[in-house]
Amino acid sequence: MRSGKNELLGKGIEDEAKVECLVSLLIELRTTYQTFINTNPEWKTNGSETAAKVGPKLDNLSKFYGEKDFALGYLTLADFYVAEYSYHIENIFPDLFKKYTFLKRTRTSFENLPEIKKYY
Repeated sequence: MRSGKNELLGKGIEDEAKVECLVSLLIELRTTYQTFINTNPEWKTNGSETAAKVGPKLDNLSKFYGEKDFALGYLTLADFYVAEYSYHIENIFPDLFKKYTFLKRTRTSFENLPEIKKYY
């Protein structure tokens, strides 16, 4: 069992696997919208095709998070990614940000952690 800082990767082998899968999905999500922005100078007005690709990834994440503040019920590396990427989604795809409430909920919970508040 991991303890302290190492719990960010999961508290046991099953949780570690879940965190690894979530992080992989989150990196795939970022790659999808990052590629769109980097190759499309009109990204602010022409994002519906990419939003259609981002939506299913957010669906999967939303099902996993459910109503929890953090993916596994405690802070993990995946939640760091969600907290950061939520700002990207909010600015690039505001309608998706509104639809997927776990993004704001996780970001708010993350930013309210005493260790994180020191930096904001």
